[in-house]
Amino acid sequence: MAKRVLFLCRNFPVPAISGGKKVSLSTLQLLSEKYICDVVAFKDDLCAQKISAKDKEILGLANVCHIELARIRRLPSFLFPFYNIFCKSYYFFRDSYIDYIRRIYMLSSRYKYDIVFIDEIFGARVFLNKFLKRIFVEQQGAKILIQSHNIESVLVRRYANNMLKLGKFFLIGELFLIQLWEKKFWGFANKVIFISSNDYNIARKLCPKSSRFQFFFPSRLLHKRHRVSLLRRTNTILHIGTGHWPPNIVGLKYFLRHVLPLVRAKIKNVRFIHIGKGTPHSIKKYGDGDFIQVFDYIDEIDSYYENADVFVAPLLSGSGIKIKILDAMMRGLPVVTTPVGAEGIPDTAGVRVGATPQEFAQHIVSLIINDAERMMCGAMNYTCFDRIMDMYSTEAFYDILEDEYGA
Repeated sequence: MAKRVLFLCRNFPVPAISGGKKVSLSTLQLLSEKYICDVVAFKDDLCAQKISAKDKEILGLANVCHIELARIRRLPSFLFPFYNIFCKSYYFFRDSYIDYIRRIYMLSSRYKYDIVFIDEIFGARVFLNKFLKRIFVEQQGAKILIQSHNIESVLVRRYANNMLKLGKFFLIGELFLIQLWEKKFWGFANKVIFISSNDYNIARKLCPKSSRFQFFFPSRLLHKRHRVSLLRRTNTILHIGTGHWPPNIVGLKYFLRHVLPLVRAKIKNVRFIHIGKGTPHSIKKYGDGDFIQVFDYIDEIDSYYENADVFVAPLLSGSGIKIKILDAMMRGLPVVTTPVGAEGIPDTAGVRVGATPQEFAQHIVSLIINDAERMMCGAMNYTCFDRIMDMYSTEAFYDILEDEYGA
């Protein structure tokens, strides 16, 4: 009889419009190929009210039986100093999990689970509930696995480094608590899976005696796409990233204020296009409808990749592997990013890395005006993507689940 998995994720990953959702959906597809799966997730504003059997089949989720979508309610940010007083991290405890836990209770009363798979560390909060922990661990004997998209303490520390001094001051206590709770949540699991080798190595340094850490990248959704031609120069720079993720916004402001003016000094008619759901007004105000275009959610984005000369990922903070860069690589598009953006990508032969605004701008200018270099970098990225995907086999994922510490 097939084992049953309870998949807990923060936001239901359909439609998969962000890197995090692509990782979540890829993982759920892998799990549902071998196990019977039930899902509990928060419902965001793009999520469908109901997923039909036909939709599940199209998405590769045929063995997903129950999808429970909880209401999300976020506590106001001005409360975070009070959380610090009581040794709770606002970053981890800002969302109310009352409805989420109620739905888990409902499923646990009907089914026995062999594996509880927590996608993103935030879901580990449910095991602070002693009754749930007793049901799954003691009564059902389920194994707990956590998949970490980022090391949150690293992500927030880097984000704080780009804030004003006042913001850094308020985050000192919060950063300490984030690392404290992150280690505590890791301790709930039989295995913690990191999708980035860089994060895996950092975790080993933070907890050198732990043997529960594993590294695997679920690449199921990253299929090779039609390769962009790059033959016709368009003077177009493309950026894709959701506005809900703060590192994207910090990086965009850095690019628009410090990098793009340097590019325009060399190429007068260069055009920059940003596409991202939830892009705030602080970014939209830069759009002029011609040379700087800012779009919200767009269903079909392949044509934008096709018409771009170069893809940029100007990340100053963040953690994990950057799916947006892999999306560009698998289409054979040249990429310019920062040292933070290049972290976690095993093969970056066709990726240009700029640590300063001047270096970043110079790479962009060189790729746009030099046709041979642009096509060479695109071809290298297209080839590198194959080598990267070959590193992650489906069998390796199931081995993690089935070994003596897993399922």
